[in-house]
Amino acid sequence: MATPNVGILTNAGKNLIDQVNAGQTKITFSKIVFSSMNNNQLTDDQIKALTTVAPQEIVVNNPKVTLDNNTGETRIRATGNNEALTDGIYVKTYAVYAKDDSGNEILYGITVSPNPNYLPEYDGVTPQAVTYSYKVNISNTSNITFTNSNDIYVSDTDLAEALQPYAKTVDVNQQLDKKVNVADMRKPASDVAGIEEVNAKQDKIAYTPADDSKVVHSTVTQLNSTDMNTVLTAGFYQSINGTNGIPSGDNWTIYQVVPLSSTHNGVQVAYETNKSVLGIRSWATINGVITFTNWVQFADDSKVAHLSGANNFDTVPTVNNNPLLLANSLPFDLARTGQDQEFTGKNTFDVAPIDKTTGNPYITKDGVPTNYAKDNADGTITANGTVFSLLKSLSASSIPQDPTKDYNTLPQGLALMSEVNGEPANMPPVKSTYLTLTIASSFVGGRKRQLAWLDAGANSSNNNYTYIRYCVGNTWSSWDSIPTSTQITSFISGFYHENADESSAKSAASSATSEGIYWYPES
Repeated sequence: MATPNVGILTNAGKNLIDQVNAGQTKITFSKIVFSSMNNNQLTDDQIKALTTVAPQEIVVNNPKVTLDNNTGETRIRATGNNEALTDGIYVKTYAVYAKDDSGNEILYGITVSPNPNYLPEYDGVTPQAVTYSYKVNISNTSNITFTNSNDIYVSDTDLAEALQPYAKTVDVNQQLDKKVNVADMRKPASDVAGIEEVNAKQDKIAYTPADDSKVVHSTVTQLNSTDMNTVLTAGFYQSINGTNGIPSGDNWTIYQVVPLSSTHNGVQVAYETNKSVLGIRSWATINGVITFTNWVQFADDSKVAHLSGANNFDTVPTVNNNPLLLANSLPFDLARTGQDQEFTGKNTFDVAPIDKTTGNPYITKDGVPTNYAKDNADGTITANGTVFSLLKSLSASSIPQDPTKDYNTLPQGLALMSEVNGEPANMPPVKSTYLTLTIASSFVGGRKRQLAWLDAGANSSNNNYTYIRYCVGNTWSSWDSIPTSTQITSFISGFYHENADESSAKSAASSATSEGIYWYPES
């Protein structure tokens, strides 16, 4: 880190001084630059190696160069003001430039300031200024070009040097305080006590001196790199590069500390001098540990919504700069979510509504296929479904025969399964040739249905067998027989036996060799 607040001679500056002391050239200090360049992180050796500074917000040409005959020091001084500034700056680097007698300009010396001065932008009325002085010892002063500028601001140091031979006002006042006017004397001089006697009496007066730690001081104490959690003494403070200050503060924030019960409890108030920032926090000692609350920034009154009357707003509130809609401005037919709604009249949608349960969009009337099957409607079904298309184009030559020798692996559609070249696996109970329809759905689990019609001759006793079964995943059910109407009538007629009376019915039932119902009509 560079040595702060000390003039550091650059390598180029030292080389020029060596030439001046050797009588090889003359030196003219050409300008002083006030810059916001931050060189605090550089070492002294890195500072010495610099050849220029940037940016150069304020430049004072031909600075005042004088020789102190008492110390032999050459002083280069200039005052920069903010008349050319359109934005405020923190002056962190002061630079002196010099020329040799050939007019070659170099960066001569630099001073780094860890606590920068702030120059605001010019208000067009009153300029603000800052003065910088750089001192150096040069043995051969005859080769230095001295200047005398009459428009330089007078600094406190200039006044002190100029007024040194004269009595100060405070000294004169102190001497006058010891004077007694004759007109004020009401007793002879012999009866009037001298200052020494008054002081001796004063020391004997019983009084308790004020405890300085309990007195609120109006002066502002500057703190450098200080943790505000450790500042518990009453007073006003300016924290430079400190920690735990108000987050929106800067080096120009003034902190007021008000402790209670010594320093066990208290508050800290932050006042910003550059912008409108004001905040407060408190601390308390719990079990011997000092704990601070978070900083609370006071609201900007110009940005707060003001209420009046029964929670009425002076202006319409906004969200992300969009005004809120008032209740009396809502359309009367606005749909309310979470409630049943009945739409009347013409309602249009930019996109098709989605069914919440299935996630499928609804279709409009004109989006329904013209050949879609309709309930309770006359006409020929001409839908494009897989089964309907298959039946529509059905012909003997289009039905595959024995596509597989296992009913479980039949593809979707019609197939003629025969016993040619061996009996197929998993066929219906009655061994024969079947016309089989296999339907596979798209449901999860791969559900299938199979319907098998017995393909027997018209005179065969087996030509009335029809079977059906289903499959879930890879598991098939057993075949179930579907009886015909003739079979059902025959079954019923052979199962119910009519008798003349109760005695005949009981006798027939007791001697029956097959199951059945024996009944008689009531007389």
